[in-house]
Amino acid sequence: MRNITLLFLTICFCGITSAFASPTPSTYEGWGKVKAGALLIDVRTPKEFTAGHMEGAENIPHETIGNKISELTTDKSKDIVLYCQSGRRAGLAMNTLKSLGYEHVINAGGYDDIKKVSTLN
Repeated sequence: MRNITLLFLTICFCGITSAFASPTPSTYEGWGKVKAGALLIDVRTPKEFTAGHMEGAENIPHETIGNKISELTTDKSKDIVLYCQSGRRAGLAMNTLKSLGYEHVINAGGYDDIKKVSTLN
């Protein structure tokens, strides 16, 4: 019974903390780069992208970014800002781009976070 109670409390706590999570410093940094001309890439699925995305964002799913990035830029010093639903896929895409030599890649986290930050300024 104690294990079930502990599991229940853990699930509740995780739900509460994610509901009140706020954008990270990299979200603010990423949005600043976008305003200065960085390439903004949504690495979610086309279905997720169609359901809502940041204005000006390009859609390249994270699993294809290594093959498709050259369609948007071959400039490896270009600022690139990535987002997805939570930041996990953007992190995977960032690692892929960095392994290809792209130098200025930021994981801005989740769509809701970057959308929130974009309304602040």
